[in-house]
Amino acid sequence: MSPRLEETRVLQRFTLIFVVFALAMVGALLAWTSHVRYREFETHQQKLMRSSVEGAAGEIGIFINELRRSARLFADTEAPRLQRLMRNPGDYNLYDALQASVKSHFPDAFAFTIADKNGKPYVTDFEGRVEEICVKDMRQFAADRAHSGVYVHPNNEMYHFEVMVDWERDGKSMGIFFVSFSTDIIARILKHGELPGHKLMLLKRDIPGLIEITSDGARVALNRDFKLSPEEMRRIGYSAPVSGTFWNLVDMPEAGLFEDMRRDIWREALIILLAVLAVSAAMAVLLFRYHRRNKNLEHLYTHDAGTGFPNRYFLLDRLQRCLHQGRRENSSCTLLLVDLGGFRVTSGALLHQRNNQLLMREAGDRIRRALSEADVFAHLAGNEFAVLLRGADAETAARTASAILEALKKPFTADKSVTLPKAGIGIAIAPEHGEDAEALTQHATAALYAARLNASGLALYTKQA
Repeated sequence: MSPRLEETRVLQRFTLIFVVFALAMVGALLAWTSHVRYREFETHQQKLMRSSVEGAAGEIGIFINELRRSARLFADTEAPRLQRLMRNPGDYNLYDALQASVKSHFPDAFAFTIADKNGKPYVTDFEGRVEEICVKDMRQFAADRAHSGVYVHPNNEMYHFEVMVDWERDGKSMGIFFVSFSTDIIARILKHGELPGHKLMLLKRDIPGLIEITSDGARVALNRDFKLSPEEMRRIGYSAPVSGTFWNLVDMPEAGLFEDMRRDIWREALIILLAVLAVSAAMAVLLFRYHRRNKNLEHLYTHDAGTGFPNRYFLLDRLQRCLHQGRRENSSCTLLLVDLGGFRVTSGALLHQRNNQLLMREAGDRIRRALSEADVFAHLAGNEFAVLLRGADAETAARTASAILEALKKPFTADKSVTLPKAGIGIAIAPEHGEDAEALTQHATAALYAARLNASGLALYTKQA
């Protein structure tokens, strides 16, 4: 070995060792700083969530208590009219006047009623807004004043919550005054206290995960399940009870908030690492050559050497993707197996190695031209091809198969003395005919056997096939 060559190899070895050592040092430093930054981000987010939840919970609690105080003051002020309505529940004029007064004092009021000391309502509104669940709450409130906690009541017209207070006349307890309020006022408080990238939610305390109100409104307004999933429950960052209610206020960060921050931190670290690697142009050249060689190998692995068409490995990869996408999106995945049957010269004799490769390529091109750009085409082996259709039903698959058969009937330009006596196409559709690649391929093969016996030359898989 020449000294120059030996020197070059020593230099290459030293460069490699230096690059590895530099990468190790820079990588360790970046890993440590990234870990510290992420922990600081987590701590900061925890403080923000605690402040947001406790602030909003306190504001809602004060607001509910203020509603109770206002309702009690209203009932005391309107005690004479409430007593007259109690004696004559059918006085609609008096009811309308009280309803106007309630709306004037409580713009967000949904409905009101009065009940006796046992919780039996004297009057309800005329649209059926005060339902059985509201009556049940009044009875429980009458039996135990501790049962005054607020929670959401479902209603066909509007989801709402109730505030119940005792009302008196001349120092004597007369019964219960009851006002229902729209949940939108609570949603506005949540919206005001919500952090970017976070969601404030009121959950029912005695039913884990049941959503009551979010910043978007009551649970009926949400385009999702009413209960949090186990993954969402684990994602809750902070929780606190709301005084005067049956609610827990929780802060749930958006999915990926912490992961996105972690990714951003590591992306910055990677940029720094790439800046260090920029001093080694030779490494970039090697990586480029390595990538190009892998790409060539991948093309050789997924394409037929003789025709240049995609092969069965390419088809299997696209079939697996199609089936996975079909399960996720509830869509179909259709496999067509095409058997040319064998080339024959016009005299009827079999074609023996006569322009066979050119004819196969022309047949494949005809099949491909009969398909759309979204369809997958592959050459399996010998005279067999496959076509993969996404989202196609049986009728669409049959039309595609007929177009392929019609294209194969025309004379071949590579050798006009050659014809295809009869091509066959078997069709199988996932998930009806199989939920995995193996089952779908087997059933398409079974359909291909049946197609060879049909005059049309095509067949859809059935159990009889």
